[in-house]
Amino acid sequence: MVPLDLGAGHPCLVGLSLLCNIATISFAPHADTRILTAGDDCKLRYWDLRNPGQPLLELGGHRHWVWHAAYNPAHDSLVASCSSDCCVNLYYTPQLAASAGAAAAAAPGGEAGAVATPGAGHAAPAGPKGATRCVFELVAR
Repeated sequence: MVPLDLGAGHPCLVGLSLLCNIATISFAPHADTRILTAGDDCKLRYWDLRNPGQPLLELGGHRHWVWHAAYNPAHDSLVASCSSDCCVNLYYTPQLAASAGAAAAAAPGGEAGAVATPGAGHAAPAGPKGATRCVFELVAR
């Protein structure tokens, strides 16, 4: 585990916070040095704390501020995010899994690259570097 002394103004987190107003940080369940951030710029960014100069992956998909994003506790290739655009996005990024075996196990049907598309949502085109997004729009009734 990578210790972070937030009181000391850890340079990694200071640099990340300059990108935008970060609303949420999620720690990867199987990779101690990986985090996910999201905020006011409508994007999710995957980071490796050992190399904070550039994100591993940047994903769009929301039209307004992202309020929360989190890794699936069992599979670090699955992430959910919610935004003030009334959408919940599910992302599948097998290339960022802690191991290739974890990516295959996380995929529906046990096949890397597959994505489940529930009836209420729709699969969006593949994102950067093969990330897949499934969108659910929340509608008041």
